[in-house]
Amino acid sequence: MANTTHPAAERTIPPGRLWFAFTGGAAAWALEGALCVFISSNACDAAGSLSPGGLSGMTVRLLLALVTLALLATALTAGITAFKDWRRLVGGDVTLNKAEGRGREEFMSLAGWIVGSLCAIGIFWAGLPVILLNICERAH
Repeated sequence: MANTTHPAAERTIPPGRLWFAFTGGAAAWALEGALCVFISSNACDAAGSLSPGGLSGMTVRLLLALVTLALLATALTAGITAFKDWRRLVGGDVTLNKAEGRGREEFMSLAGWIVGSLCAIGIFWAGLPVILLNICERAH
Protein backbone atom coordinates (compact mmCIF):
# COMPACT_ATOMS: atom_id res chain seq x y z
CA MET A 1 0.00 0.00 0.00
CA ALA A 2 1.36 3.40 -0.99
CA ASN A 3 2.05 6.16 1.50
CA THR A 4 -0.86 8.60 1.23
CA THR A 5 0.56 11.25 3.54
CA HIS A 6 0.98 14.58 1.82
CA PRO A 7 4.58 15.94 2.10
CA ALA A 8 3.33 19.35 3.28
CA ALA A 9 1.33 17.67 6.05
CA GLU A 10 4.54 16.07 7.34
CA ARG A 11 6.14 19.51 7.57
CA THR A 12 3.55 21.31 9.66
CA ILE A 13 4.27 22.01 13.31
CA PRO A 14 1.50 21.92 15.93
CA PRO A 15 0.76 25.49 17.13
CA GLY A 16 1.48 24.77 20.81
CA ARG A 17 4.89 23.31 20.00
CA LEU A 18 5.65 26.19 17.63
CA TRP A 19 4.77 28.85 20.23
CA PHE A 20 6.70 27.06 23.00
CA ALA A 21 9.79 26.87 20.79
CA PHE A 22 9.39 30.53 19.80
CA THR A 23 8.74 32.05 23.26
CA GLY A 24 9.98 29.46 25.77
CA GLY A 25 13.56 30.72 26.03
CA ALA A 26 12.63 34.37 26.49
CA ALA A 27 9.90 33.53 29.02
CA ALA A 28 12.33 31.33 30.97
CA TRP A 29 14.95 34.10 31.11
CA ALA A 30 12.43 36.69 32.25
CA LEU A 31 11.03 34.31 34.87
CA GLU A 32 14.52 33.42 36.09
CA GLY A 33 15.36 37.06 36.66
CA ALA A 34 12.10 37.81 38.44
CA LEU A 35 12.10 34.70 40.65
CA CYS A 36 15.74 34.98 41.68
CA VAL A 37 15.40 38.65 42.60
CA PHE A 38 12.18 37.87 44.50
CA ILE A 39 13.78 34.98 46.42
CA SER A 40 16.97 36.92 47.18
CA SER A 41 15.19 40.09 48.28
CA ASN A 42 12.83 38.17 50.56
CA ALA A 43 15.68 36.22 52.12
CA CYS A 44 17.75 39.33 52.89
CA ASP A 45 17.12 42.26 55.19
CA ALA A 46 17.79 45.95 54.47
CA ALA A 47 21.31 45.69 55.90
CA GLY A 48 22.31 43.21 53.20
CA SER A 49 22.48 40.05 55.28
CA LEU A 50 20.20 37.07 55.61
CA SER A 51 17.07 37.79 57.60
CA PRO A 52 17.18 36.35 61.12
CA GLY A 53 14.78 33.47 61.57
CA GLY A 54 14.52 32.97 57.79
CA LEU A 55 15.99 30.30 55.58
CA SER A 56 19.66 29.48 55.92
CA GLY A 57 22.12 30.78 53.34
CA MET A 58 22.67 27.29 51.94
CA THR A 59 18.91 26.70 51.58
CA VAL A 60 18.43 29.98 49.72
CA ARG A 61 21.44 29.27 47.50
CA LEU A 62 20.08 25.78 46.73
CA LEU A 63 16.63 27.19 45.94
CA LEU A 64 18.17 29.78 43.60
CA ALA A 65 20.28 27.11 41.92
CA LEU A 66 17.25 24.85 41.39
CA VAL A 67 15.21 27.69 39.89
CA THR A 68 18.10 28.63 37.60
CA LEU A 69 18.72 25.04 36.47
CA ALA A 70 15.03 24.35 35.83
CA LEU A 71 14.63 27.49 33.74
CA LEU A 72 17.93 26.86 31.94
CA ALA A 73 16.58 23.43 31.00
CA THR A 74 13.36 25.07 29.77
CA ALA A 75 15.26 27.53 27.57
CA LEU A 76 17.48 24.77 26.18
CA THR A 77 14.47 22.58 25.48
CA ALA A 78 12.74 25.44 23.65
CA GLY A 79 15.85 26.15 21.58
CA ILE A 80 16.42 22.49 20.69
CA THR A 81 12.74 22.04 19.84
CA ALA A 82 12.85 25.10 17.58
CA PHE A 83 16.00 23.86 15.85
CA LYS A 84 14.48 20.42 15.22
CA ASP A 85 11.28 22.03 13.93
CA TRP A 86 13.25 24.30 11.60
CA ARG A 87 15.27 21.35 10.24
CA ARG A 88 12.03 19.44 9.69
CA LEU A 89 10.46 22.37 7.86
CA VAL A 90 13.41 23.01 5.52
CA GLY A 91 14.01 19.33 4.91
CA GLY A 92 17.42 19.20 6.57
CA ASP A 93 19.30 20.31 3.45
CA VAL A 94 19.91 23.95 4.40
CA THR A 95 22.89 25.05 6.48
CA LEU A 96 22.53 27.79 9.08
CA ASN A 97 24.63 30.26 7.09
CA LYS A 98 22.00 30.06 4.31
CA ALA A 99 18.98 29.98 6.61
CA GLU A 100 15.86 31.89 5.70
CA GLY A 101 12.54 32.17 7.43
CA ARG A 102 10.17 31.60 4.54
CA GLY A 103 6.70 31.45 5.94
CA ARG A 104 5.43 31.86 9.47
CA GLU A 105 6.35 28.42 10.82
CA GLU A 106 9.85 28.44 9.40
CA PHE A 107 10.48 32.00 10.67
CA MET A 108 9.16 31.21 14.15
CA SER A 109 11.27 28.05 14.34
CA LEU A 110 14.45 29.77 13.18
CA ALA A 111 13.89 32.77 15.47
CA GLY A 112 12.98 30.46 18.36
CA TRP A 113 16.23 28.58 17.92
CA ILE A 114 18.28 31.78 17.97
CA VAL A 115 16.35 33.39 20.85
CA GLY A 116 16.24 30.16 22.88
CA SER A 117 20.00 29.70 22.52
CA LEU A 118 20.77 33.29 23.48
CA CYS A 119 18.39 33.18 26.45
CA ALA A 120 19.96 29.93 27.68
CA ILE A 121 23.34 31.70 27.65
CA GLY A 122 21.75 34.64 29.50
CA ILE A 123 20.27 32.35 32.15
CA PHE A 124 23.64 30.67 32.61
CA TRP A 125 25.40 34.01 33.12
CA ALA A 126 22.62 35.32 35.36
CA GLY A 127 22.92 32.17 37.47
CA LEU A 128 26.64 32.55 38.11
CA PRO A 129 26.14 35.04 40.98
CA VAL A 130 24.33 32.26 42.85
CA ILE A 131 27.66 30.44 42.98
CA LEU A 132 30.12 33.32 43.07
CA LEU A 133 28.54 36.14 45.11
CA ASN A 134 26.92 36.68 48.44
CA ILE A 135 23.20 35.94 48.02
CA CYS A 136 22.17 39.32 49.40
CA GLU A 137 24.47 41.25 47.03
CA ARG A 138 22.36 39.99 44.15
CA ALA A 139 19.19 41.33 45.78
CA HIS A 140 20.56 44.86 46.18
